[in-house]
Amino acid sequence: MGILEYFTEEMNRTYSLYPKFQTLDGNDEVVEGFVASPTLTSIKSAYYTGAAAEALLSDRYKTKASGVVISTVQAVPAGAKIVLDNGLEFTVIHADDIMMQGEVLAIAVQAVDYGSSV
Repeated sequence: MGILEYFTEEMNRTYSLYPKFQTLDGNDEVVEGFVASPTLTSIKSAYYTGAAAEALLSDRYKTKASGVVISTVQAVPAGAKIVLDNGLEFTVIHADDIMMQGEVLAIAVQAVDYGSSV
């Protein structure tokens, strides 16, 4: 039995992945952002917060992460943006291959805070 079978029933969410980019403008200044269109969409996933998320995180990410996205996608770069199906946006802190089986990633994410619009 693979590790994926432990998460399959709880994978009731989807997300889209927007990789981060860096480029130079006309003044040789670095401009950072996210690609306009997601590179992957409707990726089946689960999202955990609180104690459930902490159980999946190493100690070095527990204070930074606001949650964990479980995914079967094996290439999720740090700094990318994940948008869940409910519109919540997160920045990827770190993606970890659970039990090194190549089946499931535990993606430590931090909620994007755009601040108050008032």
